[in-house]
Amino acid sequence: MISAPDRANAVQLILEAMHHGAGCAAACEALGITERTYFRWQKLQKEHGNISDLRPTAKRLAPANKLSENERRKIIDTVTQEYYKDMPPCEIVPALADKGQYLASESTFYRVLRQEGMAGRRGRAAAPVKRKISGSSLDCVGKMSA
Repeated sequence: MISAPDRANAVQLILEAMHHGAGCAAACEALGITERTYFRWQKLQKEHGNISDLRPTAKRLAPANKLSENERRKIIDTVTQEYYKDMPPCEIVPALADKGQYLASESTFYRVLRQEGMAGRRGRAAAPVKRKISGSSLDCVGKMSA
């Protein structure tokens, strides 16, 4: 993203080059921008009084399919129930489907759990532990053949 002062400087340089006989396309190319960008910057200057980028401050609507807080709460309440507390979402969603309930997709369950900090290991068994191999397999082969 180009800062507002750099944009203003670029526009000034293009106007100066065009005043001295250069074409708009050639002046823009020399600065490494397209004519379309130059015209958009001029339009911003005319409409808003400055050339700053308005994208970061643009108001964006929430997605239409975004989970409501009530739906998120239902997911969290479900996964914390005694019956489901040791089950991962890949088991919870089918179990709910067997009961005729659909709260959300499996990936949505995982996303909500991750956002709530509950995405750790959910089973009763201990988490797997990685251990280093004590001896090299070559050592054993070498001892056997010697």
